Amino acid sequence: MAALGGFLAADDLARHHGDEATPISTNYRGLDVVELPPNGQGLTALVLLNILETFDLARLDPSGPERYHLALEAARLAFGVRDTHIADPAYMREPVAGLLDKGFAKKLASLIDPDKRVPLPKAPTPGSDTIYLTVVDRDRTAVSIINSLYSAFGTGICTEKTGVMLHNRARASWSSRIIRTPSRRTNGRCTPSFPRWRCATIAAPCRSA
Repeated sequence: MAALGGFLAADDLARHHGDEATPISTNYRGLDVVELPPNGQGLTALVLLNILETFDLARLDPSGPERYHLALEAARLAFGVRDTHIADPAYMREPVAGLLDKGFAKKLASLIDPDKRVPLPKAPTPGSDTIYLTVVDRDRTAVSIINSLYSAFGTGICTEKTGVMLHNRARASWSSRIIRTPSRRTNGRCTPSFPRWRCATIAAPCRSA
């Protein structure tokens, strides 16, 4: 990377450390859905579920246009919350609890028009190249893997010894999204908004046979 003009140094990797994170969750129609907290995208999925919970989905055809319209509009609202609020937890302007509040979800749901696409503030829509794979065996053991280079071929840089392609996921924070998201460049480090991907856990209540 240094030979190509990059700023990343060996000391940056040596100083890196992981943080122990407390999961966040919401209850969707009796099921507890648990996600990774910010600065990951798990909060987006929980906000989306909270919005959908305000609607009577059971009366809609699962494959009908009304159901699809509702899901798409709710997703647009949830991604709007993501682009505006999710960042390094130290710099988020709104607390996670407030964004997960059911009352907040009802306010968002009230913006949805069942008959047409409503005009929402434009959010950055960079391209992506992500592969997600989940395998569950007969014993209900699940394995989940996500491979994301972000743009096509990531940075376009391949390591000589391992053949690993380097990703450019931080592009979303350092360019267009930096205007909307409270990410910061501080203490010798850049904090991208979404450096890790989400994997949800759903806890269903136990039922006797």
